[in-house]
Amino acid sequence: MKKAALFTVTALLVLLAALFSLTYPVPKETLYYTSNTLAALTGLLIYLSFGRKILKAAGFKGGLGEIYPLSFAVSFVFTGTIMFLAGALKGYGFYLPYVIALGMALVSLAEIREILTEAHRLLSTAKNNTYSMKQAAFGIILAVTGGYFLITASTPAVYYDSLVYHLGCASQYIERGGIVNMPYNIFSYFPQLATMNYLFFLLLSSELSVKLFIFISAVMTLCAVYALTAKLKGSGRTALLLTLTSPLFFLAATRAGTELYLVFFTILLFMVLLGEEHIGTDRAIIAAVLAGGLISVKYNAVIIYGFFLLLAVRMYLKKRMKLKGLPAFAVIPAAVVTPYLIRNYIYTGDPVYPFLTAWFNVPAGLARDASSYVAHVAGFGPGKGLPDLLSSLWTTVFNRELYGGDIMSPVMAAALILAVFSGIKRIWPLTVFIIVYYISWFYSGQVLRFLLPAEATAMILAGVIYSGVKSNAKVWAAAAFITVQALTCVYFAERYLEPFSLFTGSRGAYIASKADYYPAAEFLNNHRKEGKTALILGDARMFYYKLPVTAYTVFNHRAVLDDFDFAAQEQFIAGLKKRRVGYVVINNSEMEKLKDGGYKDVYAAVKSPKFNNIMDKYFKRIYSDRNCEVFEEK
Repeated sequence: MKKAALFTVTALLVLLAALFSLTYPVPKETLYYTSNTLAALTGLLIYLSFGRKILKAAGFKGGLGEIYPLSFAVSFVFTGTIMFLAGALKGYGFYLPYVIALGMALVSLAEIREILTEAHRLLSTAKNNTYSMKQAAFGIILAVTGGYFLITASTPAVYYDSLVYHLGCASQYIERGGIVNMPYNIFSYFPQLATMNYLFFLLLSSELSVKLFIFISAVMTLCAVYALTAKLKGSGRTALLLTLTSPLFFLAATRAGTELYLVFFTILLFMVLLGEEHIGTDRAIIAAVLAGGLISVKYNAVIIYGFFLLLAVRMYLKKRMKLKGLPAFAVIPAAVVTPYLIRNYIYTGDPVYPFLTAWFNVPAGLARDASSYVAHVAGFGPGKGLPDLLSSLWTTVFNRELYGGDIMSPVMAAALILAVFSGIKRIWPLTVFIIVYYISWFYSGQVLRFLLPAEATAMILAGVIYSGVKSNAKVWAAAAFITVQALTCVYFAERYLEPFSLFTGSRGAYIASKADYYPAAEFLNNHRKEGKTALILGDARMFYYKLPVTAYTVFNHRAVLDDFDFAAQEQFIAGLKKRRVGYVVINNSEMEKLKDGGYKDVYAAVKSPKFNNIMDKYFKRIYSDRNCEVFEEK
């Protein structure tokens, strides 16, 4: 009777709360948030369990601090590779992620039970444990910063590169049923392991599950930072908090990009190779898989791979690794990245396009696009001289616009200098890595966010150096850096992402306020006809369109406008029909901003009387706002 009364009271209170919620106009997208959260958590469990199964099969031995992030990383490589191969076979049906997820789960049922048991044990231990003041303070700081991190990471995707490439290409592959050649998007030729994992979650649920997956990836990265720092006899808590509040890390982990995974695989490689005095075949194989994932995320990761390959050779010479571990470190990474190289060779004639085009028989138009992109990236920074290199440790922090924006923490330079003079031998591989990677970055593409692997490694150095200092002044120094970094993260989050605005408006309204083409895209999504594609002029962003689109980046030659000034109207229309273009979307505001930054030819064509005549004769305007116009074929 008592239980029945308690149940009745509880039900009434829940009903009262529901009625209160319905009374006020608070935006409610409960089903959307619930379904995406469940998709992300299900993906996490499957990634952890399947990866653990692979680690067991390889004979890998390690603590839970290693096992969890390594399991996630191995599944990341596996899932991304399977999704790419499925796309090459034009197999992107709605059922695909469910088949893959179910298969991974069935293979690793025993590991799922282990993980759930460990989670229950961890919660019980946390509940019954007695905490010191220091532990309580760490927990509170972690909870506050982590909570704000999660809210910010849950904001809709509005980062330009995500909309053009990381999610843009993924969504277009889904619309086209598989991987297709995109000569209008130079970024589509980059390695796409991260994009393939994003595509998996887009098919499984939608955009929010991707953002949550990236947040989970950040958590796994922080776990790896903590575990590696502890293995090096450093302060894992200090390194974790410095990394968590690093503005560069914060930005990477709240966007759908690739830099976060460069950090993730780099830290894990250090953890595997430095985790034991003698590296067995099990660790060599897992390190090789991680190296394959690394170079399949971003081309500039070849620098990082080269460093670890040399480190593995040195370990062999020092008799810390057996000879049979070295071939694995060379063969397995090549096997992981080969599908992307084959695709590029088929589409462009250059396996590493848009780089090294002079070495291969690349068509003139594609070679011109590649040259435009490479020149753009190489144009960041003040110069390439030795004085510029030495002063860059200062200017990367205090003159960030020289390097393409973003925010660099001063901890990297401080930790690097202290590490060089500290004489702590166990951290020399990390110190050398930072120096090598930094110099390579400086003389290649000085885009600040590409420095994230070096910065995160420096946070581990800081954690080790912190533990070696006996003075209590280190607490105040660390607190000062963490506080300043955290405030900087909040500043940029509130300025650019405004995470708390989601509590007063819908996700759709949020996206429309930050992506000017979104209302036009939504209109077209609701009025599209099957079998027709859209040509986007003046904008390269493809995500949020739910039909096949052609959108040229500022680096790509607009083939659709070839000889526009001289060709007959019928020739231009024939080109559109060949591409099955039934809609034309013109982003006037974006085109106006970039008319001198790559869209000069588009601007001239769209503003010409000839283009207006073509639109009047062959198309009808079906939508218009202050930013965009949408035309439909008559």
